Amino acid sequence: MIDITVGETPLSAVVSAEAGRVRVALRGEIDRLTGPALADLLCTTLDDGISLVEVQMADVAFVDLEGVRILVQAHAYGAKRGIPLTLRQPASEVCWLLELNGADHLLPSEEDDAA
Repeated sequence: MIDITVGETPLSAVVSAEAGRVRVALRGEIDRLTGPALADLLCTTLDDGISLVEVQMADVAFVDLEGVRILVQAHAYGAKRGIPLTLRQPASEVCWLLELNGADHLLPSEEDDAA
């Protein structure tokens, strides 16, 4: 587990890899304090030989606009390298914030959920 707690804002990540796929399970809050460390972590997962990065969001309690920016930038960085980055099980509030800010392309599609 990687602890990304900054001040009183907790965020932890468990990273696992199998067959070219990386799963980053997050727990806590993504905001202006934890965002930079999360950005570094996500960029290191988007490495050669990786075919997909899935960010598990079920245990993320809060995301602010800085968190959205970090997720969008990581997605764009992966796209440049040909590595999709998708979010799994984001809370409805997170989905709403992503949609409101034009970042709903990060949300899993029905086809992704069926896979």
